[in-house]
Amino acid sequence: MKSDILASRTWRYAVKKYDDSKRIEAEDLEVIFKAINLAPTSYGLQPFKLIHVKGDEVRAKLKTAAYNQGQITDASDLLVFAHASAVHPLVIDRYFNNLIAARNPNQEEVETYKKHVTQALTKWPLSQQAAWCDKQMYIALSYGLQAASDLRIDSSAIEGFDEQRFAEILEIDTTLWKPTVCLALGYRSENDGTQHLAKVRLSEEELIESIV
Repeated sequence: MKSDILASRTWRYAVKKYDDSKRIEAEDLEVIFKAINLAPTSYGLQPFKLIHVKGDEVRAKLKTAAYNQGQITDASDLLVFAHASAVHPLVIDRYFNNLIAARNPNQEEVETYKKHVTQALTKWPLSQQAAWCDKQMYIALSYGLQAASDLRIDSSAIEGFDEQRFAEILEIDTTLWKPTVCLALGYRSENDGTQHLAKVRLSEEELIESIV
């Protein structure tokens, strides 16, 4: 229902303190994963990877690299999003391999389209390619945030961390992937006073410009 869409988004806020005794059910977490995987991306390439960090010791190390933000260890689950450092062949090949498996298309048409996509995206400087991958990743992050709120699972998107340290701790090959944002998921603590604060948003008149 329309009211449910707004209700779940109004309910959500960026949790500062989680109840570390509460855990997300596996089936709910799977829904969030599927929602992230269903996020739209340009050309459908999904130029990012998602790392589900389960180990307490690893999360403790990540916490130190995230300036001791408690959400890193106290949330039920921690997801790290890493976008492709460029539109490298791995990104393109894995999409077209999946396309062939899912649709059994004409091979000549696939090769023609693959050549088009490759030329369109790799003609940019590497920094622009990385920025494009980053934008696609954030669309997927938003799908995860929305799915969590629909399930009444709390969340925090966290960018404040040392990306190089994260890469080292998680053994990420930074020639391929760049860890950029975390998604902490769990249930708010009763002691998190942030939940009682009024949302601060622009009015629709300030936000939306109509052109006739």
